[in-house]
Amino acid sequence: MKQVFLAIRLAHSPIIKSYYTEYQSQFGFAKLRWVEPKFLHITLKYFGSKSDSDIKKVIYALDAVLKSVKSFQINVSKLRVFGSSYAPSVLWWGIKEEEYVKDIAAEIQFKLDKIGMLADNQNFVPHISLARIITLNSKPFFQKQLKRLAVPKGISQIIESFVLLETKISAHGPEYIELHRFHLKSPMINNS
Repeated sequence: MKQVFLAIRLAHSPIIKSYYTEYQSQFGFAKLRWVEPKFLHITLKYFGSKSDSDIKKVIYALDAVLKSVKSFQINVSKLRVFGSSYAPSVLWWGIKEEEYVKDIAAEIQFKLDKIGMLADNQNFVPHISLARIITLNSKPFFQKQLKRLAVPKGISQIIESFVLLETKISAHGPEYIELHRFHLKSPMINNS
């Protein structure tokens, strides 16, 4: 059995590296477990533990849906947290194209429902997890920093494929192994 999910992977870039360096400095007073920049992604659908035969069914269903999806651009537009403002758990980036990505995820889920892979009851929020928040020494200062750094600029990428990934957990943290790549249709459209 493999732990698998469908994702939009972000390419590592100098601007992402500069934001990471700034965030690690600005949030240095807190204990955060940072996602390695090479692993940044938006999870479109978490499948959980699947056998190889189930993975083949997933790939077949996703091929049917994703063959009509065109390349598109995403733009990071906000820095937010999951959890309450006084008990935040995850630091993440949101994207300007949130509704577009939600529509794609809904199309994917519609197809998966037909093969018996029903949706969970989670509210889907397209996001890029940056760090898990372990402890905060000063919640008010954290909130002040979050507000000050809330609008990242210049982080955009053209998305030309989605990937089915397997998660492997090691002592060094998670690793993601690509099981299948779904190439999107060209030409790229700007949906903003």
